[in-house]
Amino acid sequence: MEFSESHLRYDVLLHIHSRCVVPTLCVDGKVTSDAHNIVLHADEFFPQSVKLFPNDDTKDVVKEHFDLACSVFVEALTYGEVPGGPKLPWQMRGMMKSNHGKKFNMLKEKLNEHRDDPYLKACYEGKLAILTKQIEILDSEKQLNDIVDATKAIMEQLNKQLIEGPAKDGGWLCGESYTIADMQWGLTLVRLHIRGYSDILWSEYPAIEAFCQKLMARPTIQKAVIQYQTTTKIGGLVLRRKIAKNSRKLMLVVAAATLIGIGLNRNVSK
Repeated sequence: MEFSESHLRYDVLLHIHSRCVVPTLCVDGKVTSDAHNIVLHADEFFPQSVKLFPNDDTKDVVKEHFDLACSVFVEALTYGEVPGGPKLPWQMRGMMKSNHGKKFNMLKEKLNEHRDDPYLKACYEGKLAILTKQIEILDSEKQLNDIVDATKAIMEQLNKQLIEGPAKDGGWLCGESYTIADMQWGLTLVRLHIRGYSDILWSEYPAIEAFCQKLMARPTIQKAVIQYQTTTKIGGLVLRRKIAKNSRKLMLVVAAATLIGIGLNRNVSK
């Protein structure tokens, strides 16, 4: 939700979850924002479907590589400009600064509005601190370089699983079936690929590039990411673009526009 359009709903959601993060699941008064717990609930709620977290001897490795993919700081790489790395289009740079400014000002306003409510005041102080830290990270070449180095180490682990595990014989990352680990890595790798990081992060790992291409060929990834059509305002102009499969420039512009509202970290909601 947008701060500027949902002031009251935002206050209500903070009473459900102190950080008001996406996703959040509330069932019978119990609240969780942990992706692992949410997927386990989905598996239980839709028993007729293929299990995203299988109950066989692959469950531990699925959990391991799901967590590994979640640990990649994709948002920082999406919005940050790493020295020597891919540049953000100038339109996205302007949108990002504007978006950060609006969020910062809105949080300050909400903090002042609820200064006499200890709970909401603490919530908004926490969110303001997170946003301030995120902006600091994006302005720090050292921290961005550290994130790239950490991501390279993660890619090394992914490559090891790909060349030694089921994928080497035509299977998926952790077994013969597609699982939440493949899904999470699909979102992670495609976002990094769209942003232009494939040469920096996995050019020396052909197995990762093959895995990325395999994931990008899935109809769900094609529909939700590669061929996603969006409308956004840049400099007062309304741009409508449909991402062409082989057009890196259009993919980059539209993906950045799409991701701009997600926030800089999974702990910050729209």
